[in-house]
This record gives sequence, structure tokens and C-alpha cells, in this order.
Amino acid sequence: MDVDQDIRDSIPSRLRAFRPAVGPDGLQRLRGLFSQSASAISDQGFFALGNFAISTILARQMSQAAFGQFSSAFAAFILLSTGYCAFVMDPMLVYGMSKANDRQRSYVRRVVSLHWRTALALSVLMLGIGLIRWQMGAGRGSFLAYLGWAIAAPAVLRLWLARRTCYLIGKPQYAALAGSIYLVTIAILLFAFRSLLDSNVIAACLIIGVTSLAVGFWLHRSLRLTDAMPASNSTDQILGEHWTFGRWASIAGFLGLLPDYVYFFVLSPEKCGEYRALLLVVLPLIQVYNALGVLMISYFARHREGPDFKRIVLRVAAACCGTAVLMAAAAVTFGGKLFYHLYAGKYDMRFSLLLPLAIVSVLFALKTVSDAVLRSLENVTAMAGIAVVGAVAALVLGVPLALRFGILGAVYGDLLVYCIATMAIAAFWIRRLRRGRTRRNLTAVRAGSGPGPCPGLAVAEPPIQSFIES
Repeated sequence: MDVDQDIRDSIPSRLRAFRPAVGPDGLQRLRGLFSQSASAISDQGFFALGNFAISTILARQMSQAAFGQFSSAFAAFILLSTGYCAFVMDPMLVYGMSKANDRQRSYVRRVVSLHWRTALALSVLMLGIGLIRWQMGAGRGSFLAYLGWAIAAPAVLRLWLARRTCYLIGKPQYAALAGSIYLVTIAILLFAFRSLLDSNVIAACLIIGVTSLAVGFWLHRSLRLTDAMPASNSTDQILGEHWTFGRWASIAGFLGLLPDYVYFFVLSPEKCGEYRALLLVVLPLIQVYNALGVLMISYFARHREGPDFKRIVLRVAAACCGTAVLMAAAAVTFGGKLFYHLYAGKYDMRFSLLLPLAIVSVLFALKTVSDAVLRSLENVTAMAGIAVVGAVAALVLGVPLALRFGILGAVYGDLLVYCIATMAIAAFWIRRLRRGRTRRNLTAVRAGSGPGPCPGLAVAEPPIQSFIES
């Protein structure tokens, strides 16, 4: 089976003209690409370390119930933020680079205005969910946690937007610097006010919000945005296209994260805290794969027309899988003992609980590679379909297991859901490759010549254009 030809034939015809530019200054461009990639990874790394430090310190300082309430509200914030990212941040990279490249200052100003309106709506939703959970018996502490995140959400999202603006103007090193400042500042404040964190969830949220807002404003003011042309009504039209862009992306993002966070809404506050503490052992691995996934999208997009695209994808998948297995083994072997001491013995770090989460991290690495290939081929439909499979499996299988067996059910339910999602990914690629080969053979027979183009894998849709241009 010529899988390489199948994949190339699946690329939409309007993208066939794409070729990586190669010239005498190729080495200089390679250095620039490496520098930007290193800055992007540093940016992701510093903020990941900052969030990791927040969760670890709070898990140690807070009571199990308070940390569980904080984690549950944080899970709701992350799920709702997928809509914000789909409608505000992700389209900004697309239209800011293409349609508003000569009016970035006025365009970003309008995006910031859109940010505050969207963030306010998200905060209102957080308050509504908190009230519903309080009325359903989650307790006053749960509502206070949602209130705290409703206050912190606009500030946290403002920092996210400022970081994404750095990528818009091609200066990810600014975002990396902001990440280092955020990491140091948040660690100092949490240690300085650790006496207030025992059961005061709002205090923790305020520390996060104030730090995010201060760093976000500083970062935005440090960027030199200019308008090469006067602002026009086209900028407002571009903002209208944010809705078109984000409709499917928001659904796919929400459903894609639902299997990871749904258990925080069915476990008791104490169990939520214990489940979050377990996830922190493998969370750094997940964040590394997320950062690598961003780089893989553009890498695959550059080579998708090349004759060795199949070999590139297989090599990247093999390297990711091998690295994930080694890192998962290290997390299980050393992570349990390390985090047991970090948590001062408050949480159970049994091997039987860490092993399934380590396997999940390996499956997540494979899913990251698949998502990167699909995004580079503009196939948003397949991504949404796979996300639906994972979400349904989590609701039908994972949630009942968590309700019946508590932490053990949530951990093994998460593993079961990821196994089902991985099988769905494998089935999708096998079916698409076979269909592409069949259609290509039929075209060759009818034409009486060699194989012709056949869109066997990808279904091009305008909203997914961002994954290539970003």
C-alpha cells in the first residue's frame, strides 16, 4: 500500500502550491526558526512550571476539601476557556497575520475589547455553575471556589491573550520572558501568603489573578504594535469572522478536554483534591506533549507535499511514543515517592493508581501526533469526530466508574476512555488510507494512466486554516 501517495493525494488542491522556501539564506532562516521554536518552548515551559508550582504548593498547604473545591472550579474554567480560545485567540493568529497584517495595532485593540466582553460572559457562566453546584449540595466552599475563579478568569485570559500577541508579531521571546517573571512572582506570593491558603480558596485565586493581570499588562505595553495603513471597516469585518472560525473549533476543544476534567464534577471535594494530586505526577508530561504538538503542526505542514511525508510522520510518531514510554516509566518509578514527600504524606501515591495515568500519558502523546497531522491536512471534521468518541466514552463509561469506585474508578475510567479514543484514531486512519487508495486506483483505471488526485483523507474547511498559518 502506497500510504505516502494516499496522504499526499488527500491534500486539498488549493494547497498543492505550498512548498518550503529554500535559498542561499536557508541556514539563517533555520537559525531564526530554531530561535523562535526555543522561545515558544520556553514560554510554554515557564507558564507550565508556574501552574505546576501553584497546584503543588496549594495541594500541600490547603486542606483536601479546599484543594478539591479549587480543582473543581479550575476544571470548569479550563473547559469554558476552550470557547474563549476558539473565538478570540486562535482566530487572531490567522487574521492578524493575513488580513490585518498592516493594521495590527487597531486590530489587536478590537480583539482586546472582544476579550473583555467574552471574559465577562465566561465569569458569569462560572458564577452560574457555582450557584447550581451549591444548590445541588456541593456546599458553600464550592461556590466560593467558583466565585474566586470568576474573579480571576478575565485576568488570566488577558495574560493568555498578551502571550498570543507575541506570536502574532513574531516575538515569542517576549512571552518567554513574561513566563519567567510569572513563575518567580507567583512562587514568591504563594510562599509569602501561605498562612492564608489553608482553606481560603478565594485568596489563592486572587493571587493568581493579580499576578496574571500585572504580567499581562506589562507584556502588552512592551509590544510595539503599529498600523502601516489607517484603520478601516475591514478590521470590524475580520472580527465578525472570528465567529465563523470558532464555531467548530470550540466544540472540538470542549469535547476534547471533557474526558480529562469530567471527573472533577462527580467526585466529592476530598476525592477531587486527591485526583488532582495524582494527575500532577504526569501533568508535566502532558504539557511537554502539548508544546511539541504546536511545533509538529507547522513541521508537518511544511513537508506534507514531500515524497517522504509518510516516513517523517512515522519517525515522529515512533520518537514520541518511545520518549513517552521512558518518561512514563520514570514518572511511575520516581514520581510517586517524590510527590509523596512534596505533599507531606497527605495523598495516596500508590503504584496501582499511577500506572494507568502513566499509560494515559503515552496514549496522549500518540493522540498529539495524530492531531498534528490532521490539523496540517485541514481535517477539522475528523478531529471533532474523535473528540465526540472520547467525550461519549467518558460520560457513558468513565463517569459511572468514578461514581461507583471513587478515585480508582476515575483513574481506570480515564485509561479506558483513552484506549477507546486511540482505537478510534487507528480506525480512522486505516479507513481513510484504504478509501484514498481505492479512489486513486479507480481514477487511474478510468484515465488509463497513473494515479490521479483523490481527496481520501482530508476534508478542507475554512475554519481550520488557522492551524497552517499559525
